[in-house]
Amino acid sequence: RGRNVSIADFNGDGWVDAFIGNYDTYPLLMENRSSDNGNPNEWLTITVEGTVSNRDGIGAVVSVTTGATTQTRLISSGGNHGGGAQKAAFFGLGSDTAGTVSCLAERHSSGSRVR
Repeated sequence: RGRNVSIADFNGDGWVDAFIGNYDTYPLLMENRSSDNGNPNEWLTITVEGTVSNRDGIGAVVSVTTGATTQTRLISSGGNHGGGAQKAAFFGLGSDTAGTVSCLAERHSSGSRVR
């Protein structure tokens, strides 16, 4: 029986993995291996760090625009008993080999904005 889940890119390959803490048995790392040749697509992982307050950046909203597509992620952690998530925003950029990000915006929980 699963007790908690932590989501992160544990091996840095661009595929998000899951670590499951089980009740009364060994934990389980579910490594996302969607492709035998690694991840053929481009991806971007963004971590934020507060300098005045909220050092972990919890509550920050990060948006990435590539071409006509904008993706938005919320930086969070916790959410379950004894588990958490990597305090990062994961963005899939697809097969755009240039991986061009035309706009990166961040809104902190304090209300300040970064572009």
